[in-house]
Amino acid sequence: MNGVTVNAFAEIMRSVAQRMRAEFAETAAASHRGGKGATREEIVQSFLARYLPGHVEATARGEIITASGEVSAECDVLIADRSTPPLLDKLISASCPASASTASSK
Repeated sequence: MNGVTVNAFAEIMRSVAQRMRAEFAETAAASHRGGKGATREEIVQSFLARYLPGHVEATARGEIITASGEVSAECDVLIADRSTPPLLDKLISASCPASASTASSK
């Protein structure tokens, strides 16, 4: 792992998870569920943006649109490979599919 031992990597990930839990806990006081959800989506998107490889993009909130024009429900976080054309032949499910890797954000 480029000079990082498995134990060091595990410690780094534990530290990252601890910071994310703390950030999520800070949102618990929000009384508006939508506001709380949006803030948590941004926490996850920010985490992904920091740790995903450069050719992969994480976007908070968007829709998946197929080549034939089908549109998914709004997705909280989208992950797309920048090196692959963002086209799907059909939606995988009516809701935001966890396995969809290409998307068009709003």
